[in-house]
Amino acid sequence: MATIRLDFWNQPAPDNLRTLIDALKNLSLIGALFIIAGYGRGPRRDDPAYGDV
Repeated sequence: MATIRLDFWNQPAPDNLRTLIDALKNLSLIGALFIIAGYGRGPRRDDPAYGDV
């Protein structure tokens, strides 16, 4: 989506750097959200495990 919406390769020289920085910033934020979602909250120590019921 970022490469379609942010068309930095067809822009003149002063504008393409800022657009490229914005695209890379957006991709890094998406990557950080995936890392946070993949890590999660961790195991819950108060709840019994599935086999402990």
